[in-house]
This record gives sequence, C-alpha cells and structure tokens, in this order.
Amino acid sequence: MITHHNASLMHAQYYAGLLLRADQLYDQGGAHLEDGLRIFDDNWKNIEIGQKWSAKSADFDEAAASLSSEFPERGARCLYLRQKPAERIAWLEVALRVAHLRGLELVEGVLHGKIGVALSEMGDYKKAIEHYSIRLELAEKLNDLEGLGEGACNLGILYDSQDMLEPAQECYQYALYVAAKISDSKITEKTTGNLGLVYLKLGENARAMECFEQHLRLALQNGDQWSEGNALTNLGIACLKLQNYDQASVYFHESILINKKLGDLDGEAKNLGYIGTILGATGDLDGAVFTFQERIALANKLKDGRGEAIGCWNLGEILVRQKKYRLGLDFLYKCIEYEKSVGDPAWEDDLKAVRTIEKTNGNTEG
Repeated sequence: MITHHNASLMHAQYYAGLLLRADQLYDQGGAHLEDGLRIFDDNWKNIEIGQKWSAKSADFDEAAASLSSEFPERGARCLYLRQKPAERIAWLEVALRVAHLRGLELVEGVLHGKIGVALSEMGDYKKAIEHYSIRLELAEKLNDLEGLGEGACNLGILYDSQDMLEPAQECYQYALYVAAKISDSKITEKTTGNLGLVYLKLGENARAMECFEQHLRLALQNGDQWSEGNALTNLGIACLKLQNYDQASVYFHESILINKKLGDLDGEAKNLGYIGTILGATGDLDGAVFTFQERIALANKLKDGRGEAIGCWNLGEILVRQKKYRLGLDFLYKCIEYEKSVGDPAWEDDLKAVRTIEKTNGNTEG
C-alpha cells in the first residue's frame, strides 16, 4: 500500500523531472525554447507543490532533501524568467542548507552566487555582497574558474547599479580574462553586455555599441533568446542616447517581440517605457500616453512598485506637456510618494520640481 508520504515523494520526483526537461528544452534555444516554457507553465502549480513538500520534508527524509536541493538548479533558466527574486531566494536558501550539511562546497558557491543576484535585484546590496564574497572565496579555494568568472561579473553588476563604475569595469575585465582562459562563451556574452552599460554611462558610446553588438552576436550563437532581447534593448538605449530615435525604436520593438514570446512581462514593461520616451521626444504625445499607461499596467500586474512609479512620472510629464495639469500632477505625486516610502533621496528634488509646475500651472484647468 502506498503511503501519503510515498505518494508525495513520487509526485515531487515526477514534477522535478518535468522541470528539468523544461529547462533542458529552454537551454537548447530556437523552437525548443518555447516548448520548454510551455511545459514549465502547464505544470507550474504542481512543480510548486513538489518543491514545497520537499522543503518541508528535507529534515527527516534524505530523498526529499536531495530534491529540495535540486529544484532550483533543475529549472534555473525557466525559474529566473518566471519567479520574483524573493521567491527564488526562498527556494535557494533551502537548497543551500542541504548543500552545507552535506559539505558540497562547489554547490554552496553556486547557490550563494544565485542568492546574491536575487538580493541585488531587490536592491539589498549589502547582503548581496556578503553572498558574492562567499561565492568568490569558495571558487578560489576550489580552483573553480567558472565560479570566479561568474562571481566577478555579478559583483560588477552590483557595483554598476550603484554607479561605482571603476570597480565595476575592473570586475568585468577580470571576468572576461577568466572566461577567455576557460573558453566560456556564456560568461563572455553576459559580461560583454554589462561592460557596454559601463561605457554608456561613461559617455563612450562607440565602445558601448561595440560591446552590445558583440553581446547580440554571442546571444544568437548560443541560442539564448532572453539574452538576445537584452542585447537589443541595450542597443536601443545607446541609440536613444544618441537621439537616433528611428533605429532605437526598431531595436526596442524587436526586443518586445522576444519578451512576448518568452512571456517576459518585466522586459516588456521596460521596453514600453523606452518606446514611450521616444514617442514623447518625437512629439507623438497621445502615443506616449497610451504606451506609458501600458507600462504602468504591466508594472502593476507584476507588483513592481518602482517600475510603476517610473511609469507614473513619465506619464505625468507627458500629461503636463498636453496641459492636462491636474491629472499630470496626480501621476507625478504618485511617483514621489513611492520614492519617499522606500527612502529614495530623489523624492525631495522631484517634489520641488512638481511644486514649481503646480505653482505655475496649478490653477489652470486640465
């Protein structure tokens, strides 16, 4: 007779297998990528149930402990696309505990790196650095060159997000050195794109474009459509900075096609924001309003407070340009309320700017 425990174990094992299959197909790229995501989406609820049961049973069942440590890696690519950072961390922390108890230092290093990425995406840079440091220490101890390259790249992303461009550039250059040493095109692909973003901030637009074009070539070569979309977006940003609006629009729209294919709502929302900026810059204010409204709706669906606030600010500015002052000011204030709630120092300058608009136009109908 099959017990409830055994039935739950069999259920978890089956859906862990489907998760692995989905990720393998995704990793093959091309037409297989969509098949992988379809398997993942169709079985997502049961995958969640299997992981949750494994995590709860890990302390008293070795098979469940093994599964709980394997779930995040079995579906790494699909999970990154579908889970929010906090959800990824919950799965990864369970796996990390099991790996630590079993003395699997190489696995521990990988998991610390993934937790650091998720924390960095959430803006918790202090904790992210702690995990990145452990990732790099273990990689050095174990002579894990792939871990050193990947860890250095992720640390560079963290520095870049805080506008610490010199250490970010040093991290990226070291990651590229390691990637060349072990012929790792994936690390090269990711690092090259991120190095381009540093050059863009430094105003070295030609070097940035070279990086983004190489990133796109490598993404196409590796069959990584998510990365391809990211490269297209970065090329669009570079063209936007150069006020080459037509070419920028082409890149953003090509990227959105990939976002839609992958169900990447976050990427789609960001691309809509850039397209709205182009429409505003070229005088299509009605088009910009519609596009920013779409951007806000997607951010709201994703429960992305920061993305929604940015969309509100952009929409508010366009509405003010249309002389719809009251409505525009409402959206601008929504952004400021969010900035103040999360301790973003930009709220004070933004408040001054809005009050100037209000003082000048506040009594105007609209």
